[in-house]
Amino acid sequence: MTEGLGRARATEQSKWLEKHRWLPAVLLLILPWAAHLPLWLLGLSADPVWQNSGVGLGTRIGLFNGLRNADPNAGWTTEALGRLAALDWVHGTVPW
Repeated sequence: MTEGLGRARATEQSKWLEKHRWLPAVLLLILPWAAHLPLWLLGLSADPVWQNSGVGLGTRIGLFNGLRNADPNAGWTTEALGRLAALDWVHGTVPW
């Protein structure tokens, strides 16, 4: 009996999504902006290189002590790979 209810709920959800086909695209456009809004309003940075490298002066880790991630190499690797990927896009190559 619960299997029949599960199928009925799934068909209702699929019908709802068929009516609102634009919703996933809108959410993909809005959610990243909404997630970064508190950082922009408070003037903070989510870039891990500032917390892990020690080159930034006056940086705060956050509300709680400790690093946000366990890998101290995170900021350096993501910075270099992000720059390389951006340069690849500029030169017409799709990065891996």
